[in-house]
Amino acid sequence: MARATGVQITGSVVRVIDIEGSIKKPKVRGCAEVSIAPGDGEDRIPNLTKALKEAFKHAKAGRDQVVLGIPIRDCIVREITVPFTDPAQIRKVIKFECEAHIHACSIDEVVICFHKVAELGARSTLLVVAAKKEKIREQLQALEKAGIDPLAVDLDAAGLFNVLKAQGLTESEKPLVVCDVGYTCTTIMLLLEGDLRLVRSMRLGTEFITQRVGRDLDLDPDEARTRTQAILVQDVDLEEDLIVPADAFEEGGAETKKSSAELERDIIRQRQKEFVKRLEQEIYRTLAPVDIDDPPEKVFLLGPGANLPRIVSELQEKMEPRVERLHLLENMDHRFDSDATRIYEAIVPTPAGLAFKQFGHDPLGFDFRQEEFVFANRFDRLKVPIFCLILLMAALNVVWWNFDTKMNAHRESILEGIAKTAADEFKKVMDEKRLGTLVSYVPVKPAELKRLARRASADTPPIKRINIMGRTIKELDDQLLDAYGLRKTSKKKPSRRRSSTKNIPQDPSGYRSALILLEWLCKAVADTGVREFAFNRVNINPHEILFNITLPETVQIGDEKTVGYRKVIAMIDSNLQKLAGSDFEKLEDQGRHELNKGGRGVDVNLRALFKKQDK
Repeated sequence: MARATGVQITGSVVRVIDIEGSIKKPKVRGCAEVSIAPGDGEDRIPNLTKALKEAFKHAKAGRDQVVLGIPIRDCIVREITVPFTDPAQIRKVIKFECEAHIHACSIDEVVICFHKVAELGARSTLLVVAAKKEKIREQLQALEKAGIDPLAVDLDAAGLFNVLKAQGLTESEKPLVVCDVGYTCTTIMLLLEGDLRLVRSMRLGTEFITQRVGRDLDLDPDEARTRTQAILVQDVDLEEDLIVPADAFEEGGAETKKSSAELERDIIRQRQKEFVKRLEQEIYRTLAPVDIDDPPEKVFLLGPGANLPRIVSELQEKMEPRVERLHLLENMDHRFDSDATRIYEAIVPTPAGLAFKQFGHDPLGFDFRQEEFVFANRFDRLKVPIFCLILLMAALNVVWWNFDTKMNAHRESILEGIAKTAADEFKKVMDEKRLGTLVSYVPVKPAELKRLARRASADTPPIKRINIMGRTIKELDDQLLDAYGLRKTSKKKPSRRRSSTKNIPQDPSGYRSALILLEWLCKAVADTGVREFAFNRVNINPHEILFNITLPETVQIGDEKTVGYRKVIAMIDSNLQKLAGSDFEKLEDQGRHELNKGGRGVDVNLRALFKKQDK
């Protein structure tokens, strides 16, 4: 079963998911999120390597079919127009076209991928993503130190789009907005007619609330984060007004303690409202540059920020589109309990979409493993499939050899029958008495005839015996033609024997027909492909052959359907026409069709007519 691992690296965490199956029936084998220790410069790669090792260990993820997703916040996203529509031609000039749109760094310092979002005549509108080589190199080095070499490097936003596309959530006639709220960054995507139209990332996440709370309460970041999470995870109604019971003022100490708790909760509630307002502003700011006919139908919320209490209802109050929290784990097979499912739903979507890339689901087709980052160690990963393919080919060769051996044996048995029948007739033709006075006019001695007859019936392969008979008849045929003066010779002078007419038959050309007609007949029957037949009687006259043959009532010929023996007779007629050409006239059915006494088929009497030859 197919298995793949998706890895998402953000500014603060590493997310790893191991999936097997297919995009239609994915099964989550393991998932983990590990925080990256703070540190820049030389400390960044060791801290990232440590987080990767822990994440793969907790997720029990495979290290072979790995796809990495780099954060879009480290990339440059532009929308440009190029005077081409062919993707291959665009790929050749994309760097040159982007050079005028990227000012933060040199064009040689980035790897560029593009996605065509629209066509207008001979021009294309492209969504271009430029990833800095420095960031790609940093993450690949950390993965290499962790013993991992990813097959592809994609964009984290592309992974999110992959999983939405796979679960059919992108199909809508009206625009859709996807808002992935992370810890430090938020990614907003606009989908039009099921395709990605725009993507934008901003440094706004749930840490916005933590930083404001820490500043208000004068707390360090860790303490502020702990208190904020402790309050937000409680299922409280943040819209409820602050009410302090009267009995809280009976004792001074209790009054101060309770007032501080309520004040702290009120501050966190207020900062969350500020966060929701900022999020709503960023969504509309993202949609402002895009000319769309209809307003968005829905806003999908996902990521860690989607688990904030009342964020859906608060955002819904500020926006016209319907706001929904996505539950992507509902369409995946997993073993998480209800509490864990709520947590993992925030971290699963993007790495799951990256893993889907190895299942052949990659609608955007981004891959930043280009230029110096191109994957060059594919042979090691293909050794097992290649070895399996070799074993399969060896097994098929054995099966074919066995089949071919059986077919050869069957073919030899058919040829043996033909050779025996031909040898019997060959002996009759080559008999000295049957040749009569013709022998005295050609250089063929009786001893030579007997030797040739023995060779035709010797214990040799049937095809060799048939060839011997054919060559012998052809040689004798040529000698008879020369002997009777039926053809001219270029260098030889006519001999006395050619001028003699004593004891020459009235129709010497008829003997030539008798020799070659037998060969034509055998070939005509053999070429039909019938495996079981037998000549019962063959009479050869100067210009005709009368023969009785046993044919199967029905026979399977090649890949055709089963045919009757009358079809076989028609095939013999056609084969004789091909072999004899204009010398052949027709094949007559004598009308006597009887069942063979041995139960082998039908005995048929046939007559083959040939044209007479000039003397």
